[in-house]
Amino acid sequence: MTKRCDGPVGRVACKVALSLWPFSVGFVQPFNSYLMILLRNVLDDSFFWPLFLNYVVVLAGALVGLAVMSLRPPSEARSWLEGFREVGRRVKGSGWEVFSLCGGIVLPVSVGSNAFTSRLIGFGPTYLGVSCGLVVSSLLIDWRGLIWAQKQAVNWLDILGAFLVMGGTAMFVGGTLEEGLRTGSGGEFGQGERVGLLLLSVVSGILLVVQGALNKRLTQALGDPWKSASWSALCAVVLLLPIAFATGPKVPEMIGRTPPSQQWFRYLSGLIGLAILLTSMSAPKYLGFSLYAKARVSGEVVGAVMIGVTPGLISYVNGHQETVSVMGILGLLVTFAGFFISLKLADQQSSWCSRGRGERDIQTKTPREDPEQPDETEAVEAAAGESGKGKEEGGNQICPPTHQRSSTASEENGDSVPCSSGPTACQ
Repeated sequence: MTKRCDGPVGRVACKVALSLWPFSVGFVQPFNSYLMILLRNVLDDSFFWPLFLNYVVVLAGALVGLAVMSLRPPSEARSWLEGFREVGRRVKGSGWEVFSLCGGIVLPVSVGSNAFTSRLIGFGPTYLGVSCGLVVSSLLIDWRGLIWAQKQAVNWLDILGAFLVMGGTAMFVGGTLEEGLRTGSGGEFGQGERVGLLLLSVVSGILLVVQGALNKRLTQALGDPWKSASWSALCAVVLLLPIAFATGPKVPEMIGRTPPSQQWFRYLSGLIGLAILLTSMSAPKYLGFSLYAKARVSGEVVGAVMIGVTPGLISYVNGHQETVSVMGILGLLVTFAGFFISLKLADQQSSWCSRGRGERDIQTKTPREDPEQPDETEAVEAAAGESGKGKEEGGNQICPPTHQRSSTASEENGDSVPCSSGPTACQ
């Protein structure tokens, strides 16, 4: 796989292939909100019960996945006890580490806000706000290395790509939605209320990125994304259950309102939620938060327009049918242009696919003269696994000692080695 990813064309191709992952999840995310709205309509307008049932399904799916993965041959994976001991060790080192346990609290707030605003102001305006929050916050996280992310260089092309994605999404919304849907269903909202709901969708997009970073950090401590997903879903279920009982119909009443068997698809939002959760904690490791967000936003735009223009779908939610205009199509093209501009930066951003030996061996200060000598990745892993080994084998170091320590710390944080060559490959 590393040979296939060597060279500019190969690295961009790998980025495109990996970006299809968050793009697909972004595509189904509007359907997650759509299904929860349908379930809410059945449950006598109860808002928290659909959200609670969504995370019950997420928890069940995560536990099934964890059980299936446990059938693999024994490995050095941490047990639950060892994983939480690692979390405790990290908390002693830095009190901020305790927030890595809170992804399951942040995520339902974000998902619930998406469904809430989608029902009131439509899918287009909602995902315009979500996309702005996603793109801007992910760019800041990559640029400043926030929330335990690996710091990455951000240049004017990154910023241009972000503006194109947000601007294209705004063009799409403005050119796709009818006036009634743009101004709120039935016109019962004032201008200030509509702005407030749009800001809520922006916050929802920011929280999606934040929970992904928190769950990614928890995965590094627990050693398994399925364990992290199970913990997050359990936190969400425990948080939502008392709220649902306090604000919604009681259990006997709910059973009477259960959708008939032919409408079982309304409960599938939990499966989509599980895919969103696993992707948000795993994909940024390989793509970086900025490219992950742009790929996901591109998918969300396509998913939102699919719901809006498909006959019979939008009528279940608010009765307004959306139409696609020339401006909407142009907005979609501008969004994808911003996404592909980000892909062209593959040579300057971190990626799992450039761990091959080619260009870095030529440009590093200590070239690999012996073909049997361990490559850079092996040297980094050896330095991480055996303390002091780098000092004993000083002649075999690929990077200067300070750079090699930085790379080791990056591996310990669960981040991939950067794609770029030369000194930046060791940072």
